[in-house]
Amino acid sequence: MELVMNGPSTSPYNDIKEKALEWFRSIPKFQRNIPTLQNELRTVILPAATENHTLNVEVDDSGAITSPLSIECIRNKLIQWPGTDRISKLIARNQSTVDMITTELLNVKEGTYTSTNTAFTDGTECDVLYVPQSSNSPSLPRIIIEFQHTVTNAFMARAVQNCLNVFNRFHILPVLLIFCINKIESKALESQFTPKSDKPFYLETPSNHFAEFCYLVTKDCIDRYVDDVDGNMNPIVAFGHFLFSDQQSIIGIDRWDDLTILKLYSIAKDVMDNGTNVDTAEGITALSTICKATHDQFAKISKNIASNPERAYRYSEAGRIYSENLKRKYDQLCESSTSDKSLTPMEEPTDTMNLSHGTQKPYVSSVVTFVENFKKSHVGRMNWSKCWEAGRKEDFFQEYGNGSSLKAVYSKAIQKTEE
Repeated sequence: MELVMNGPSTSPYNDIKEKALEWFRSIPKFQRNIPTLQNELRTVILPAATENHTLNVEVDDSGAITSPLSIECIRNKLIQWPGTDRISKLIARNQSTVDMITTELLNVKEGTYTSTNTAFTDGTECDVLYVPQSSNSPSLPRIIIEFQHTVTNAFMARAVQNCLNVFNRFHILPVLLIFCINKIESKALESQFTPKSDKPFYLETPSNHFAEFCYLVTKDCIDRYVDDVDGNMNPIVAFGHFLFSDQQSIIGIDRWDDLTILKLYSIAKDVMDNGTNVDTAEGITALSTICKATHDQFAKISKNIASNPERAYRYSEAGRIYSENLKRKYDQLCESSTSDKSLTPMEEPTDTMNLSHGTQKPYVSSVVTFVENFKKSHVGRMNWSKCWEAGRKEDFFQEYGNGSSLKAVYSKAIQKTEE
């Protein structure tokens, strides 16, 4: 018997909720601490158990859940969430990997591309984004790389949206490269990808309106190029083999003697060895953000306490709520973790930069920061055109047509923080 939960009964919901939370507590700590995963469990999975139009579970005649189907469904959804492939992303962002992939993909010289910020103005982000190092290469496409456990229609919709976000930011269609770690969800979706004529280890799909080209790499499509090749593998095949083998030790991988595989394991070792330093740097960034926000709020209180006590009081309350929310979040992380390390989530400080009225988008906060730093480093009257040009060279302000547009966005952001 199958039940779709869209009625008033709360018993199945409570059962699913308890099982979901029990499973969630059992997964590795590094996954539990991923804010995206926590938010998805809280805002998508559990509410779906009440008004569910997607989560079907097997029950007996009394209405009790008898099958672990619901937990398996949750497990599959969790494993598909962005953020659980952190090591793959860090390896892909290493400059040696950037050169390896871009020289094969676009036949460009090493050093042509670099990895850049993956966040978009709508609050979403892709896994990896490569951009040309030089602003003198406007015709070169940006490259999006996605690592996906199971390729589904929903994932493809997100990937297309990422391409459109890149187009809006850089005004050029990107290249989309997807590594499918496990499987494609359905035969119908799989049939939309066909082997590329000259390089069949790429599966391609029509992409005229969202990408220059879209390639999918799967274990099945690279297998014969792993087994039948004398000498070194194609770099993309080698990178796929490295990902799909999922071997922590190089001895466990079939083509351990391949030069690209050796290089990738060397990069992976450096990434793991530097992991603590990465977490520390991110923690310092978060702490710096909190300190700046608190400092600015105290400055507003001092400025208004004599002339406008009521406004100073509102600033004080906003600061108190800001600190209270952060303390609650960090306390919850401490309680759910068995270790005192790597507890700092990076989203919260950025999201709470606007203390008086909700949140600013992370990209808007970065715009404000860039402009403030520009002002400090330049004397005299503010030149918005020069600020805009300086930002464009660093891949900022791509969606702003001139200095006047930048000034309008900055002024609006400052006005909201001062209200």
